Amino acid sequence: MTSVDLEVVDGTTVGGWISGRLSKKFGTVGSVVPKGYEAYARVLHAAFRRDGTSVRWSEAAGLVGKPMQSLIQWEAIAASEGLGQKAEGVSDLHPPEKGNPDPKTFITLCELMGSTPASESQCYVGIWVGWDWGQTMSVPGEIGETSVKKMHSMGEYVRSTPNGTERSLLKLGPPLGREYLVMRGPLALAAGVKESGGKSGFAPTYPNLVWPEDCQWCWNSDIDLDSTIVGGPRRKIEALCGSLELEALPVDIGDALNGVSNSE
Repeated sequence: MTSVDLEVVDGTTVGGWISGRLSKKFGTVGSVVPKGYEAYARVLHAAFRRDGTSVRWSEAAGLVGKPMQSLIQWEAIAASEGLGQKAEGVSDLHPPEKGNPDPKTFITLCELMGSTPASESQCYVGIWVGWDWGQTMSVPGEIGETSVKKMHSMGEYVRSTPNGTERSLLKLGPPLGREYLVMRGPLALAAGVKESGGKSGFAPTYPNLVWPEDCQWCWNSDIDLDSTIVGGPRRKIEALCGSLELEALPVDIGDALNGVSNSE
């Protein structure tokens, strides 16, 4: 177990189903999360001012006269003429982070997508192996061991465990072409993957991929996206889009995440 009670598992065994349900159309919703769910949503990562206060996309868009719609692009908002002049403090916004939701967004996703109580919602979480931690982290040793090793990056960790971890990676082929280290445990503890990063932990990012044991939903905070794409039962997607704690918008499986719609 890791310091957050998430166990490293064989990614191919538990996550191999994902690749077979991904669209080959690069950049679409269906190329990021599996096809076949009742509904999909795009959950926008918050931007932040220098003082640490969060800013919703709708707030920034309204300040520059941009209408909100499901496929709106942050670049289109930020590039709008007069952004800094029209809104005090908006010109120095830190843009939404790609591949890593803000804490409020991630925690709310866990609460709304999990079962009740969240502590009983077993899930799998996948962390992209390309993250550079930028500092020395304590991470678990071989699969099944509790020994701790000091590593500077996820890649270094993977390369350091020749007796299983390399083979256990979840590999999603084209169009994503990503590799993930997968862990299993209560959904309620998924946030601890990042929260423990600055202490004894595993990685200074939230998991990119998250799905439950029954595969009834899946979300992906892809490293190239400043939003998290979620697929699942309609009632859960409607709950996301109706939550006051999130900025979530409905999307279709064939929508291109650069703002252009495609047929699937």
